[in-house]
Amino acid sequence: MCQYHIAKVSPLSGEEYRLEVEAADLAHQQYLKTAGSSVDENSLALSTDKADLDEGKKIFTANCAACHLADGGGLQGPNLTDNNWVIGCADKDIYKTIKYGGRSGKGMQAWGSIFSDKQIVQIASYVKSLHGTKPATPKAPEGEVCSMTAAAATAPSDSTAVDSTTK
Repeated sequence: MCQYHIAKVSPLSGEEYRLEVEAADLAHQQYLKTAGSSVDENSLALSTDKADLDEGKKIFTANCAACHLADGGGLQGPNLTDNNWVIGCADKDIYKTIKYGGRSGKGMQAWGSIFSDKQIVQIASYVKSLHGTKPATPKAPEGEVCSMTAAAATAPSDSTAVDSTTK
């Protein structure tokens, strides 16, 4: 009794509960800030959110434009605006190419160790948004024609499987 009411060294049970809830809320908020790192090609859902696309564009411009140009028209890397794709046009193909890299030995580097999974989703979402745009100096088509409709048709029919909604 002295410890709680006279010396007031320890909080009463109600106050102790309130402090624990505040600490748990803070820990939960910190967790939510890093929760984007649990994304992979099996739990992928590309974004159409303006903030995600803007962030994807910012990262793309700073890191990918050297090979693909800022408008996605292609330079050393392929044109990202046309229907021809070197590796595949399904959402999971775009994500995996960014994360793990392109064709062995002659493709683009893997960015998975540089960007978080959330950032890779933002970049992939931005790349997807480039399809059908008109770059200033488009590079000639490379790879095979990849119809967005065909990519969606080859997607798993299981609704719990990879989200391969395409452009």
